[in-house]
Amino acid sequence: MIKYMKITAEQLEMDLKILYPDKTGRTIIKELAINEIENDKPDYLILPFLVNISKEILDCAEKNKVYTFAFNSDIPERDKNVIGKVGEKYKYWIGHIYPDDEYAGYILAKELINEAKKRNYDKKINIIGLSGSFDSSVANNRNKGLKKAVREENNTIINQIFYTNWKYSEAYLKTSILINRYPETNIIWGAGDFIALGGYNSIKKINPKKINNIIFGGIDWSNIGLEATDTGIFTTTVGGHFFEGVLVLIMIKDHSMGIDIGKFPIKTKMKIITKENINYYRELISYDNFKKLNIKKLSKYYNPKLKEYNFDIIEVLKNKKNYFKK
Repeated sequence: MIKYMKITAEQLEMDLKILYPDKTGRTIIKELAINEIENDKPDYLILPFLVNISKEILDCAEKNKVYTFAFNSDIPERDKNVIGKVGEKYKYWIGHIYPDDEYAGYILAKELINEAKKRNYDKKINIIGLSGSFDSSVANNRNKGLKKAVREENNTIINQIFYTNWKYSEAYLKTSILINRYPETNIIWGAGDFIALGGYNSIKKINPKKINNIIFGGIDWSNIGLEATDTGIFTTTVGGHFFEGVLVLIMIKDHSMGIDIGKFPIKTKMKIITKENINYYRELISYDNFKKLNIKKLSKYYNPKLKEYNFDIIEVLKNKKNYFKK
């Protein structure tokens, strides 16, 4: 995501500073954001919503008159009442864009179930879900998508969904336990590529003969996920949401120039990569290809004829005639 944002900032003549916490944890992220607001006073702050800390960051930004733009995640359920909607309680909160994670979990499950049907499994389709963290809106919305997909199918059940805190090691360990509890499992659904791979490697280690009878897939379009899909370890990886950072910068630029950037929140749709289309998508979303994109064409300030933003960067990248540099 960051390398695409850097290209965007350069084209739009913006100064982009990326904050890297030296440790993990929500408290560390909160302290980093608040310190940046109070001491450096940026014009805009881009942040994901994380449970129990987003309100404090928004409060600090409001007090210091720093515009905020939330992206990449929905508001955690427990924070929705205190945070409200864009511009409702916080005048300096100007935008919110995030992927439809329920849809992502749904299309991943559908793709894996369809693959199971192609393999003519005689018995029920049995699924283990590897989720993220318990308090993550991203993880829980992706879980909802999995459950919705299963409700639409016959002879398909979820043996168990368990949380891994987005950690490979936890996915590896818990899969080793659950595959013995549910030996009939034939799908491992992963809320993230990394944890799906943890599940794969766990089963490969403890029961290598079983590995070819289980279908795997994850979400993120990470390098790990793309490689796993290319080599046949995964049936699919779902993603594309890393381009949201590009969209946020475009809208921030327009806002800074007095342009109306519209109503929020905005949900974006992820897409499916399989072994059949991976070479096409790898070229399409590559860094070298993205550098050819004329990002100013997507800005209302630089392109006054533009009436509505195009929130599907994948479709933009396909349209070289209209969006690429001459």
